[in-house]
Amino acid sequence: MGNQALAGRCRSPWRRARPYSSEGRTGVPRGSERDFASAAEIIRKYERLARHALPEGRVAELRDAVLGLESLSDAASIATLMFNSKEER
Repeated sequence: MGNQALAGRCRSPWRRARPYSSEGRTGVPRGSERDFASAAEIIRKYERLARHALPEGRVAELRDAVLGLESLSDAASIATLMFNSKEER
């Protein structure tokens, strides 16, 4: 069976996906240069995802450390903040 025959029988669920943004249809994929997420959207997404892996206070500490990366004396502190010890769960 050649690729042509196989392609006709297999359908991707993403094939019909249409790009959308918070303002509706834009015609460009979300995250592309022309429809990039705002800083607030990126922070909101980080907080939503990180709270499943880190304690609430740690989520805020890590967010602030990354946003203030230029002023950190040691980048190793970010790695420390990313670690979730058993005592904090």
